[in-house]
Amino acid sequence: MGKIRYITSIYLIIITYFFLFVNNKIDGFPLIPTGSGVSSVLFMGSIQYPQIIEKIPTIRIYRGGNKIKSEVNDEGKKLNFSIFESRYQTKFYVLLSEKIDFVTEKGVVLYLKVPPMRPYKLYELEFVKSDVLTDILTDTQGIKHEPKVVYRWKIREGILPENGKIPDDAVIVYQNPAHISGLDGDYAGEVGAAAYDLPKIVIRSDLLDIVGSEKELHDLSNKQLLSAIDFDPLHTSITQEISHKAKTIVALTT
Repeated sequence: MGKIRYITSIYLIIITYFFLFVNNKIDGFPLIPTGSGVSSVLFMGSIQYPQIIEKIPTIRIYRGGNKIKSEVNDEGKKLNFSIFESRYQTKFYVLLSEKIDFVTEKGVVLYLKVPPMRPYKLYELEFVKSDVLTDILTDTQGIKHEPKVVYRWKIREGILPENGKIPDDAVIVYQNPAHISGLDGDYAGEVGAAAYDLPKIVIRSDLLDIVGSEKELHDLSNKQLLSAIDFDPLHTSITQEISHKAKTIVALTT
């Protein structure tokens, strides 16, 4: 009888683990790295700084319980990052705020939020197929080529609920929203591609006028990184080896 109970317990553990593995989430935080399945694709994002900036500051980026590694491109004045997601995902959120908080219950983090009265910008991105008739490509010689079906982004500004709850899978950019002029670029890529472009987050061209100088910009960035220390333990670091310059994307997630 004891042996039967033991076997039954083992089966229950296996079934429970399988259920969590498939859903890949507990309270919005993944158990395994997002994108580890074969049906996942790469979404490449960037934060574009004005050309006047000599050295790009480091910015903390989170998503779905993961700390997203960014790649500085001083020549292009960009901060690049990438996320993996199911190719069937059609809606994304991008949140920009320099202050976030979390709500707990019995020691468990339920969700992240923007505290009351703190500024933020929330963008809703919808991944949609474009009408092929609007995507007839013309080369430099004026020759029209066979139209290709592509994906484009529908971009809308959103509002958080009254409790400030951030969508569980939002890309959270730890940055003063007053420094952002908006998102740019609705073209994502061709249908069936292995990687797609997210709209570019554009920093205001008068950024140095706002903060005072580039030194003050980096001082501010360092302060923001220090203030993010409380949230780093809540997020898993994912190491990605990705080239944003190559047309063929090779990525390794560990």
